[in-house]
Amino acid sequence: VPSPPSPTRAPTTTAPAEHEPTDDLAAELALLRDAKRAIQRGRGVEALALLERHAQRFPRGQLADERRAARIAALCLAGRADDAAREAAALGRDPAAACSS
Repeated sequence: VPSPPSPTRAPTTTAPAEHEPTDDLAAELALLRDAKRAIQRGRGVEALALLERHAQRFPRGQLADERRAARIAALCLAGRADDAAREAAALGRDPAAACSS
């Protein structure tokens, strides 16, 4: 007499919460925060380096728009007003006002 088949279980998985922060988002935020601190301290070149690192690690990251806006301020601080104006125009902002405080 054959034995009855053993019951099978459906695999259990837990989906992450819809708005739960990810490690990538935390890393993205940390880099952007460091860049903004550099901008606040008047260190444009340092901020640009941090923003470039952010762009390389997270080219389509959740904070890409914030990165691009911070880049305008960093370019101004680094004395690169023409580059800042081009970035501003690319974001749909007034290029003439890119470095005005």
